[in-house]
Amino acid sequence: LENITLKFTSKALEAIADKAIARNTGARGLRAILEELMLDVMFNAPADNGTPGICTIDEKVVNGKTVAEIKRG
Repeated sequence: LENITLKFTSKALEAIADKAIARNTGARGLRAILEELMLDVMFNAPADNGTPGICTIDEKVVNGKTVAEIKRG
């Protein structure tokens, strides 16, 4: 909808799964984890009026060491 490609590294997927296991959650827990990671991106995505971009989620984003960013251009 916002012309942004969302990519997850394999290590990010493992870190997300580890968080879900630690929380002892199922699909709703996974959704909550992803919403936490993507909150800033979801609000900033419409700001560039559909300019194409890529957002890559890695293990640093999942572990809270960096924030997810949209790279445009």
